[in-house]
Amino acid sequence: MSKKNDASTENNQEESQLSPDTVKKYVYLFKQLENHPDPEIREIVDLAKKGKPFQTIKTPIKEKLFYLFFANPEEYYGRTFVTDDIKASAVQTAGAVSVSNLTDFASNFPVLFFAFTNIGLIPCLVVSSSINYFILLFGNYTAAAVSRGHKNSRSWSRSAAAGLISLNILQSLVSGVGMELFNNQSNLKQMLASQLIEEQKAKVDSLKDSKIEHPGYDDYMQECTKGRQQLLELPANDPRRHTLYVRILGEYKDKDRDWSAVNFEKLPICHRLTRLEQENVEAYKQAKEYLDSKLIIRSKMGNDLVFLKQKLPDVYNQSFQGDNDEIISGVTAVAISMDSFFGRLIAGDFFNLGLSLYFFLWSIISSTAFILMTIQFARRKDVAKSFDKDLELKRDMWLNRLLEEAIEDSEDVNNINLSSTFKKLEQFADEMNQPLEAKNND
Repeated sequence: MSKKNDASTENNQEESQLSPDTVKKYVYLFKQLENHPDPEIREIVDLAKKGKPFQTIKTPIKEKLFYLFFANPEEYYGRTFVTDDIKASAVQTAGAVSVSNLTDFASNFPVLFFAFTNIGLIPCLVVSSSINYFILLFGNYTAAAVSRGHKNSRSWSRSAAAGLISLNILQSLVSGVGMELFNNQSNLKQMLASQLIEEQKAKVDSLKDSKIEHPGYDDYMQECTKGRQQLLELPANDPRRHTLYVRILGEYKDKDRDWSAVNFEKLPICHRLTRLEQENVEAYKQAKEYLDSKLIIRSKMGNDLVFLKQKLPDVYNQSFQGDNDEIISGVTAVAISMDSFFGRLIAGDFFNLGLSLYFFLWSIISSTAFILMTIQFARRKDVAKSFDKDLELKRDMWLNRLLEEAIEDSEDVNNINLSSTFKKLEQFADEMNQPLEAKNND
Protein backbone atom coordinates (compact mmCIF):
# COMPACT_ATOMS: atom_id res chain seq x y z
CA MET A 1 0.00 0.00 0.00
CA SER A 2 2.85 2.36 0.86
CA LYS A 3 4.59 1.56 -2.43
CA LYS A 4 1.50 2.61 -4.37
CA ASN A 5 1.33 5.88 -2.41
CA ASP A 6 5.01 6.56 -3.07
CA ALA A 7 4.50 5.92 -6.79
CA SER A 8 1.53 8.25 -6.83
CA THR A 9 3.50 10.97 -5.02
CA GLU A 10 6.38 10.57 -7.46
CA ASN A 11 4.01 10.91 -10.41
CA ASN A 12 2.41 14.03 -8.95
CA GLN A 13 5.82 15.61 -8.37
CA GLU A 14 6.80 14.83 -11.96
CA GLU A 15 3.55 16.36 -13.23
CA SER A 16 4.07 19.53 -11.19
CA GLN A 17 7.45 20.08 -12.84
CA LEU A 18 5.90 20.50 -16.32
CA SER A 19 6.68 23.88 -17.87
CA PRO A 20 3.85 26.33 -18.64
CA ASP A 21 4.58 26.07 -22.38
CA THR A 22 4.29 22.31 -22.26
CA VAL A 23 0.99 22.51 -20.41
CA LYS A 24 -0.34 24.92 -23.05
CA LYS A 25 0.57 22.40 -25.72
CA TYR A 26 -1.25 19.64 -23.84
CA VAL A 27 -4.33 21.78 -23.40
CA TYR A 28 -4.27 22.64 -27.09
CA LEU A 29 -4.00 18.99 -28.09
CA PHE A 30 -6.69 17.89 -25.66
CA LYS A 31 -9.12 20.39 -27.18
CA GLN A 32 -8.47 18.90 -30.61
CA LEU A 33 -8.87 15.34 -29.40
CA GLU A 34 -12.08 15.99 -27.51
CA ASN A 35 -13.83 16.53 -30.85
CA HIS A 36 -12.60 13.34 -32.48
CA PRO A 37 -15.43 11.04 -33.66
CA ASP A 38 -13.53 7.85 -32.66
CA PRO A 39 -14.38 6.77 -29.06
CA GLU A 40 -10.90 5.24 -28.63
CA ILE A 41 -9.27 8.57 -29.39
CA ARG A 42 -11.52 10.41 -26.98
CA GLU A 43 -10.68 7.73 -24.39
CA ILE A 44 -7.05 8.88 -24.38
CA VAL A 45 -8.09 12.37 -23.43
CA ASP A 46 -10.47 11.13 -20.79
CA LEU A 47 -7.89 8.83 -19.23
CA ALA A 48 -5.16 11.47 -19.31
CA LYS A 49 -7.34 14.15 -17.77
CA LYS A 50 -9.30 12.15 -15.22
CA GLY A 51 -7.54 8.85 -14.80
CA LYS A 52 -10.83 7.09 -15.63
CA PRO A 53 -11.79 4.77 -18.50
CA PHE A 54 -13.76 6.26 -21.36
CA GLN A 55 -17.44 5.55 -21.53
CA THR A 56 -19.57 6.45 -24.49
CA ILE A 57 -21.73 9.38 -23.50
CA LYS A 58 -25.29 9.07 -24.75
CA THR A 59 -26.91 12.23 -25.98
CA PRO A 60 -29.55 13.33 -23.43
CA ILE A 61 -33.15 13.15 -24.59
CA LYS A 62 -33.59 16.87 -23.86
CA GLU A 63 -30.71 17.67 -26.21
CA LYS A 64 -32.15 15.42 -28.93
CA LEU A 65 -35.52 17.12 -28.62
CA PHE A 66 -33.85 20.53 -28.63
CA TYR A 67 -32.13 19.87 -31.94
CA LEU A 68 -35.35 18.67 -33.53
CA PHE A 69 -36.20 22.36 -33.81
CA PHE A 70 -32.92 24.22 -33.34
CA ALA A 71 -29.90 24.15 -35.65
CA ASN A 72 -27.05 22.03 -34.25
CA PRO A 73 -23.77 24.02 -34.21
CA GLU A 74 -21.70 20.81 -34.31
CA GLU A 75 -22.93 20.23 -37.87
CA TYR A 76 -21.26 23.45 -39.02
CA TYR A 77 -17.64 22.31 -38.86
CA GLY A 78 -15.47 19.23 -39.29
CA ARG A 79 -13.54 17.28 -36.62
CA THR A 80 -9.95 17.52 -37.83
CA PHE A 81 -9.03 20.90 -36.38
CA VAL A 82 -11.46 22.59 -34.00
CA THR A 83 -10.66 25.67 -31.95
CA ASP A 84 -12.73 27.43 -29.31
CA ASP A 85 -13.24 30.26 -31.78
CA ILE A 86 -14.72 27.88 -34.36
CA LYS A 87 -17.06 26.43 -31.74
CA ALA A 88 -18.16 29.87 -30.55
CA SER A 89 -18.75 31.11 -34.10
CA ALA A 90 -20.67 27.95 -34.95
CA VAL A 91 -22.90 28.43 -31.91
CA GLN A 92 -23.58 32.04 -32.90
CA THR A 93 -24.27 31.12 -36.54
CA ALA A 94 -26.54 28.22 -35.62
CA GLY A 95 -28.30 30.48 -33.12
CA ALA A 96 -29.00 33.08 -35.80
CA VAL A 97 -30.28 30.34 -38.11
CA SER A 98 -32.55 28.97 -35.39
CA VAL A 99 -34.01 32.33 -34.36
CA SER A 100 -34.77 33.32 -37.96
CA ASN A 101 -36.17 29.93 -38.98
CA LEU A 102 -38.32 29.56 -35.86
CA THR A 103 -39.73 33.05 -36.31
CA ASP A 104 -40.68 32.18 -39.89
CA PHE A 105 -42.02 28.87 -38.58
CA ALA A 106 -44.43 30.76 -36.32
CA SER A 107 -45.41 33.50 -38.77
CA ASN A 108 -45.94 31.06 -41.67
CA PHE A 109 -48.10 28.66 -39.68
CA PRO A 110 -51.40 30.60 -39.99
CA VAL A 111 -51.21 30.41 -43.80
CA LEU A 112 -50.74 26.64 -43.78
CA PHE A 113 -53.38 26.19 -41.09
CA PHE A 114 -56.07 28.20 -42.89
CA ALA A 115 -55.18 26.56 -46.21
CA PHE A 116 -56.25 23.16 -44.79
CA THR A 117 -59.15 24.12 -42.49
CA ASN A 118 -61.69 22.56 -44.86
CA ILE A 119 -60.44 19.03 -44.05
CA GLY A 120 -61.34 19.32 -40.35
CA LEU A 121 -59.59 20.69 -37.26
CA ILE A 122 -57.50 17.66 -36.21
CA PRO A 123 -56.38 16.65 -39.73
CA CYS A 124 -55.69 20.33 -40.44
CA LEU A 125 -53.43 20.64 -37.38
CA VAL A 126 -51.57 17.46 -38.27
CA VAL A 127 -51.04 18.32 -41.94
CA SER A 128 -50.18 22.02 -41.49
CA SER A 129 -47.86 21.35 -38.52
CA SER A 130 -46.09 18.54 -40.39
CA ILE A 131 -45.52 20.61 -43.52
CA ASN A 132 -44.32 23.57 -41.48
CA TYR A 133 -41.95 21.37 -39.47
CA PHE A 134 -40.47 19.79 -42.61
CA ILE A 135 -39.88 23.28 -44.00
CA LEU A 136 -38.09 24.17 -40.74
CA LEU A 137 -35.91 21.07 -41.03
CA PHE A 138 -35.11 21.88 -44.64
CA GLY A 139 -33.98 25.36 -43.62
CA ASN A 140 -31.77 24.00 -40.82
CA TYR A 141 -30.27 21.28 -43.01
CA THR A 142 -29.50 23.55 -45.93
CA ALA A 143 -27.92 26.13 -43.62
CA ALA A 144 -25.65 23.42 -42.21
CA ALA A 145 -24.85 22.26 -45.75
CA VAL A 146 -23.87 25.80 -46.75
CA SER A 147 -21.46 26.04 -43.81
CA ARG A 148 -19.75 22.80 -44.87
CA GLY A 149 -18.66 24.27 -48.21
CA HIS A 150 -15.04 23.12 -48.13
CA LYS A 151 -12.99 22.44 -51.27
CA ASN A 152 -14.46 18.98 -51.90
CA SER A 153 -18.09 20.00 -51.66
CA ARG A 154 -18.38 23.56 -52.93
CA SER A 155 -20.88 22.78 -55.72
CA TRP A 156 -23.03 20.89 -53.26
CA SER A 157 -22.82 23.77 -50.79
CA ARG A 158 -23.74 26.31 -53.47
CA SER A 159 -26.80 24.25 -54.41
CA ALA A 160 -27.81 24.27 -50.75
CA ALA A 161 -27.29 28.06 -50.64
CA ALA A 162 -29.56 28.52 -53.68
CA GLY A 163 -32.28 26.47 -52.01
CA LEU A 164 -31.83 28.29 -48.70
CA ILE A 165 -32.07 31.74 -50.29
CA SER A 166 -35.15 30.77 -52.33
CA LEU A 167 -36.86 29.28 -49.29
CA ASN A 168 -36.24 32.38 -47.18
CA ILE A 169 -37.57 34.70 -49.88
CA LEU A 170 -40.76 32.65 -49.93
CA GLN A 171 -40.98 32.54 -46.14
CA SER A 172 -40.46 36.29 -45.86
CA LEU A 173 -43.33 36.94 -48.27
CA VAL A 174 -45.58 34.46 -46.48
CA SER A 175 -44.71 35.84 -43.02
CA GLY A 176 -46.53 39.11 -43.74
CA VAL A 177 -49.56 37.22 -45.03
CA GLY A 178 -49.49 34.92 -42.01
CA MET A 179 -49.55 37.81 -39.57
CA GLU A 180 -52.48 39.34 -41.47
CA LEU A 181 -54.39 36.10 -40.92
CA PHE A 182 -53.38 35.92 -37.28
CA ASN A 183 -53.71 39.54 -36.22
CA ASN A 184 -56.14 41.23 -38.62
CA GLN A 185 -59.19 38.99 -38.84
CA SER A 186 -61.73 41.78 -38.40
CA ASN A 187 -60.35 43.71 -41.35
CA LEU A 188 -60.19 40.58 -43.51
CA LYS A 189 -63.87 39.87 -42.79
CA GLN A 190 -64.79 43.41 -43.78
CA MET A 191 -62.75 43.09 -46.96
CA LEU A 192 -64.47 39.84 -47.89
CA ALA A 193 -67.90 41.34 -47.17
CA SER A 194 -67.06 44.34 -49.37
CA GLN A 195 -65.87 42.05 -52.15
CA LEU A 196 -69.08 40.01 -51.97
CA ILE A 197 -71.18 43.18 -52.20
CA GLU A 198 -69.16 44.38 -55.19
CA GLU A 199 -69.63 40.98 -56.79
CA GLN A 200 -73.40 41.33 -56.37
CA LYS A 201 -73.26 44.74 -58.04
CA ALA A 202 -71.23 43.29 -60.90
CA LYS A 203 -73.70 40.43 -61.32
CA VAL A 204 -76.59 42.86 -61.54
CA ASP A 205 -74.75 45.06 -64.03
CA SER A 206 -73.94 42.03 -66.13
CA LEU A 207 -77.66 41.32 -66.58
CA LYS A 208 -77.98 44.43 -68.74
CA ASP A 209 -75.88 43.02 -71.56
CA SER A 210 -76.04 39.36 -70.70
CA LYS A 211 -77.05 36.71 -73.20
CA ILE A 212 -80.68 35.70 -72.87
CA GLU A 213 -80.95 32.21 -71.45
CA HIS A 214 -83.85 30.64 -73.36
CA PRO A 215 -83.69 27.40 -75.35
CA GLY A 216 -85.33 28.96 -78.43
CA TYR A 217 -83.72 32.41 -78.36
CA ASP A 218 -80.98 31.70 -80.91
CA ASP A 219 -83.44 30.05 -83.28
CA TYR A 220 -85.87 32.96 -82.97
CA MET A 221 -83.05 35.44 -83.63
CA GLN A 222 -81.88 33.55 -86.70
CA GLU A 223 -85.39 33.05 -88.08
CA CYS A 224 -86.48 36.65 -87.49
CA THR A 225 -83.34 38.06 -89.10
CA LYS A 226 -83.63 35.73 -92.07
CA GLY A 227 -87.36 36.48 -92.47
CA ARG A 228 -86.80 40.25 -92.47
CA GLN A 229 -84.13 39.86 -95.14
CA GLN A 230 -86.46 37.76 -97.28
CA LEU A 231 -89.24 40.37 -96.98
CA LEU A 232 -86.87 42.93 -98.46
CA GLU A 233 -86.01 40.65 -101.33
CA LEU A 234 -89.52 39.38 -102.27
CA PRO A 235 -91.62 41.44 -104.69
CA ALA A 236 -94.67 43.20 -103.23
CA ASN A 237 -97.08 41.02 -105.24
CA ASP A 238 -95.35 37.73 -104.35
CA PRO A 239 -97.92 35.45 -102.58
CA ARG A 240 -95.18 34.13 -100.25
CA ARG A 241 -94.62 37.58 -98.86
CA HIS A 242 -97.90 37.69 -96.91
CA THR A 243 -97.38 34.26 -95.38
CA LEU A 244 -93.85 35.13 -94.29
CA TYR A 245 -94.93 38.49 -92.87
CA VAL A 246 -97.68 36.91 -90.77
CA ARG A 247 -95.33 34.22 -89.44
CA ILE A 248 -92.63 36.57 -88.23
CA LEU A 249 -94.54 39.83 -87.56
CA GLY A 250 -98.25 38.99 -87.45
CA GLU A 251 -101.07 40.49 -89.48
CA TYR A 252 -100.23 43.83 -91.02
CA LYS A 253 -103.26 45.37 -89.35
CA ASP A 254 -101.76 44.42 -85.95
CA LYS A 255 -98.45 46.15 -86.53
CA ASP A 256 -99.23 48.68 -83.75
CA ARG A 257 -100.79 46.14 -81.44
CA ASP A 258 -99.71 45.74 -77.81
CA TRP A 259 -98.50 42.16 -77.71
CA SER A 260 -97.74 42.09 -73.98
CA ALA A 261 -100.98 40.28 -73.07
CA VAL A 262 -100.66 37.62 -75.76
CA ASN A 263 -99.46 34.13 -74.77
CA PHE A 264 -95.83 33.57 -75.68
CA GLU A 265 -96.50 30.53 -77.86
CA LYS A 266 -99.03 32.48 -79.95
CA LEU A 267 -96.64 35.35 -80.67
CA PRO A 268 -95.08 35.80 -84.12
CA ILE A 269 -91.37 34.90 -84.24
CA CYS A 270 -89.98 38.41 -84.06
CA HIS A 271 -92.32 39.39 -81.28
CA ARG A 272 -91.19 36.34 -79.30
CA LEU A 273 -87.67 37.69 -79.62
CA THR A 274 -88.81 41.13 -78.48
CA ARG A 275 -90.66 39.60 -75.50
CA LEU A 276 -87.54 37.76 -74.32
CA GLU A 277 -85.40 40.91 -74.64
CA GLN A 278 -87.96 43.00 -72.75
CA GLU A 279 -88.13 40.42 -69.95
CA ASN A 280 -84.35 40.45 -69.70
CA VAL A 281 -84.27 44.26 -69.43
CA GLU A 282 -87.06 44.16 -66.87
CA ALA A 283 -85.21 41.58 -64.80
CA TYR A 284 -82.13 43.82 -64.84
CA LYS A 285 -84.13 46.87 -63.77
CA GLN A 286 -85.82 45.02 -60.93
CA ALA A 287 -82.54 43.54 -59.68
CA LYS A 288 -80.81 46.92 -59.85
CA GLU A 289 -83.63 48.74 -58.08
CA TYR A 290 -83.67 46.08 -55.36
CA LEU A 291 -79.92 46.20 -54.85
CA ASP A 292 -79.79 50.01 -54.99
CA SER A 293 -82.37 50.19 -52.24
CA LYS A 294 -80.18 47.89 -50.13
CA LEU A 295 -77.04 49.87 -50.90
CA ILE A 296 -78.65 53.02 -49.53
CA ILE A 297 -78.95 51.18 -46.22
CA ARG A 298 -75.35 50.04 -46.58
CA SER A 299 -74.07 53.60 -46.73
CA LYS A 300 -76.02 54.44 -43.60
CA MET A 301 -74.82 51.39 -41.65
CA GLY A 302 -71.13 51.87 -42.45
CA ASN A 303 -70.34 48.19 -41.79
CA ASP A 304 -70.32 45.88 -44.78
CA LEU A 305 -70.22 42.68 -42.75
CA VAL A 306 -73.27 43.62 -40.67
CA PHE A 307 -75.05 44.86 -43.82
CA LEU A 308 -74.37 41.59 -45.61
CA LYS A 309 -75.56 39.54 -42.67
CA GLN A 310 -78.80 41.49 -42.20
CA LYS A 311 -79.78 42.54 -45.74
CA LEU A 312 -78.23 39.87 -47.97
CA PRO A 313 -78.34 36.73 -45.78
CA ASP A 314 -78.16 34.29 -48.69
CA VAL A 315 -74.88 35.83 -49.84
CA TYR A 316 -73.60 36.00 -46.25
CA ASN A 317 -74.31 32.31 -45.52
CA GLN A 318 -72.24 31.23 -48.51
CA SER A 319 -69.04 32.68 -47.04
CA PHE A 320 -69.52 33.20 -43.28
CA GLN A 321 -70.68 31.10 -40.35
CA GLY A 322 -71.04 31.19 -36.58
CA ASP A 323 -71.58 33.95 -34.08
CA ASN A 324 -68.09 35.31 -34.74
CA ASP A 325 -68.70 35.56 -38.50
CA GLU A 326 -65.89 33.13 -39.28
CA ILE A 327 -64.84 32.81 -42.92
CA ILE A 328 -65.91 29.34 -44.08
CA SER A 329 -63.23 28.75 -46.69
CA GLY A 330 -59.65 28.79 -45.45
CA VAL A 331 -58.42 29.24 -49.01
CA THR A 332 -60.57 32.35 -49.32
CA ALA A 333 -59.18 33.67 -46.04
CA VAL A 334 -55.61 33.21 -47.33
CA ALA A 335 -56.49 34.90 -50.63
CA ILE A 336 -58.05 37.87 -48.83
CA SER A 337 -55.04 38.23 -46.52
CA MET A 338 -52.68 38.20 -49.52
CA ASP A 339 -54.76 40.88 -51.19
CA SER A 340 -54.78 42.90 -47.97
CA PHE A 341 -51.06 42.67 -47.26
CA PHE A 342 -49.59 43.02 -50.74
CA GLY A 343 -52.21 45.55 -51.82
CA ARG A 344 -51.31 47.94 -49.02
CA LEU A 345 -47.59 47.16 -49.34
CA ILE A 346 -47.57 48.08 -53.04
CA ALA A 347 -49.73 51.14 -52.37
CA GLY A 348 -47.25 52.31 -49.73
CA ASP A 349 -49.80 52.15 -46.92
CA PHE A 350 -47.15 51.11 -44.40
CA PHE A 351 -48.80 52.73 -41.40
CA ASN A 352 -51.83 50.43 -41.55
CA LEU A 353 -49.78 47.27 -42.11
CA GLY A 354 -48.59 47.35 -38.50
CA LEU A 355 -47.43 43.99 -37.12
CA SER A 356 -47.58 42.34 -40.55
CA LEU A 357 -44.99 44.76 -41.90
CA TYR A 358 -42.83 44.29 -38.81
CA PHE A 359 -42.66 40.50 -39.22
CA PHE A 360 -42.15 40.85 -42.97
CA LEU A 361 -39.15 43.14 -42.48
CA TRP A 362 -37.85 41.08 -39.56
CA SER A 363 -37.93 37.96 -41.74
CA ILE A 364 -36.00 39.71 -44.52
CA ILE A 365 -33.40 41.15 -42.13
CA SER A 366 -32.86 38.00 -40.07
CA SER A 367 -32.76 35.75 -43.13
CA THR A 368 -30.24 37.97 -44.88
CA ALA A 369 -28.09 38.12 -41.75
CA PHE A 370 -27.90 34.41 -41.05
CA ILE A 371 -27.38 33.47 -44.72
CA LEU A 372 -24.44 35.87 -44.95
CA MET A 373 -23.11 34.63 -41.60
CA THR A 374 -23.33 31.03 -42.77
CA ILE A 375 -21.61 31.72 -46.09
CA GLN A 376 -18.83 33.74 -44.45
CA PHE A 377 -18.38 31.08 -41.76
CA ALA A 378 -17.90 28.45 -44.47
CA ARG A 379 -15.21 30.59 -46.14
CA ARG A 380 -13.06 30.89 -43.01
CA LYS A 381 -9.64 29.22 -43.31
CA ASP A 382 -9.81 27.67 -39.86
CA VAL A 383 -13.22 26.16 -40.63
CA ALA A 384 -11.81 24.75 -43.88
CA LYS A 385 -9.01 23.15 -41.83
CA SER A 386 -11.58 21.36 -39.72
CA PHE A 387 -12.38 19.34 -42.86
CA ASP A 388 -8.71 18.82 -43.88
CA LYS A 389 -8.39 15.09 -44.66
CA ASP A 390 -4.58 15.14 -44.90
CA LEU A 391 -4.30 16.66 -41.45
CA GLU A 392 -6.90 14.22 -40.14
CA LEU A 393 -4.90 11.24 -41.45
CA LYS A 394 -1.67 12.52 -39.90
CA ARG A 395 -3.37 13.09 -36.57
CA ASP A 396 -5.09 9.71 -36.50
CA MET A 397 -1.93 7.81 -37.34
CA TRP A 398 -0.19 9.46 -34.41
CA LEU A 399 -3.12 8.96 -32.05
CA ASN A 400 -3.37 5.28 -32.88
CA ARG A 401 0.33 4.88 -32.15
CA LEU A 402 -0.03 6.86 -28.93
CA LEU A 403 -2.97 4.73 -27.81
CA GLU A 404 -1.06 1.51 -28.32
CA GLU A 405 2.01 2.81 -26.49
CA ALA A 406 -0.03 4.22 -23.60
CA ILE A 407 -1.78 0.90 -23.09
CA GLU A 408 1.49 -1.08 -23.34
CA ASP A 409 3.11 1.14 -20.68
CA SER A 410 0.24 0.78 -18.20
CA GLU A 411 -0.45 -2.23 -16.11
CA ASP A 412 -4.04 -1.11 -15.60
CA VAL A 413 -5.83 0.53 -18.55
CA ASN A 414 -8.14 2.28 -16.09
CA ASN A 415 -5.23 4.06 -14.41
CA ILE A 416 -2.87 5.19 -17.15
CA ASN A 417 0.12 7.10 -15.78
CA LEU A 418 -0.71 10.75 -16.39
CA SER A 419 2.88 12.02 -16.58
CA SER A 420 3.82 9.16 -18.89
CA THR A 421 0.97 10.06 -21.20
CA PHE A 422 2.03 13.71 -21.10
CA LYS A 423 5.53 12.76 -22.16
CA LYS A 424 4.22 10.88 -25.16
CA LEU A 425 1.95 13.80 -26.03
CA GLU A 426 4.90 16.18 -25.74
CA GLN A 427 6.80 14.18 -28.35
CA PHE A 428 4.22 15.11 -30.99
CA ALA A 429 3.16 18.53 -29.66
CA ASP A 430 5.61 20.64 -31.60
CA GLU A 431 5.16 18.60 -34.78
CA MET A 432 1.39 19.00 -34.82
CA ASN A 433 0.90 22.37 -33.16
CA GLN A 434 3.36 24.49 -35.10
CA PRO A 435 2.07 23.76 -38.62
CA LEU A 436 -1.48 24.41 -37.51
CA GLU A 437 -0.58 27.76 -35.97
CA ALA A 438 1.36 28.71 -39.08
CA LYS A 439 -1.58 27.83 -41.28
CA ASN A 440 -3.95 29.69 -39.01
CA ASN A 441 -1.89 32.86 -39.43
CA ASP A 442 -1.91 32.68 -43.23
